[in-house]
Amino acid sequence: MLLEHPLAAKRRLISLTPLIDVVFILLLFFMLSSGFTQWRQMDITAASESYNTDKIRTQYYLL
Repeated sequence: MLLEHPLAAKRRLISLTPLIDVVFILLLFFMLSSGFTQWRQMDITAASESYNTDKIRTQYYLL
């Protein structure tokens, strides 16, 4: 005789379709909202050649 567990009959499968829909909506939102941002160029000054990086000492701390 085969007996089933009472909770096994009530177990429902979770549908992934709503989750996939939400992921695609979020992806679409972020792709469209990033297109509205205006990117601009920043001027960065480079380090001069006379600056010697060999003389920089790194301090290490042991805790």
